[in-house]
Amino acid sequence: MKLTERYTKKTPKFFRTLRNIGIALAAAGGVIIAAPISLPAIVVTVLYDRCRNRCNCCKSGSGN
Repeated sequence: MKLTERYTKKTPKFFRTLRNIGIALAAAGGVIIAAPISLPAIVVTVLYDRCRNRCNCCKSGSGN
C-alpha cells in the first residue's frame, strides 16, 4: 500500500475514538491549568481528601 492510498482511506473507528478522548482530556487539562490559581488548588485538595478517605497511602501523613 502506498502512502497516498493510506492517506485517502477513512480512519478506523477505534482510532477516531482515541483521538476524541485525547482531545477532550487535553482540553480539560488546559482549562484547569489556565484557570485562576485557586481552582487547581481546589482540585488537588478534593482529590487528596478523597484519596485519604479511601486508601491508606495518604493516612500516614507522609505525603506519599
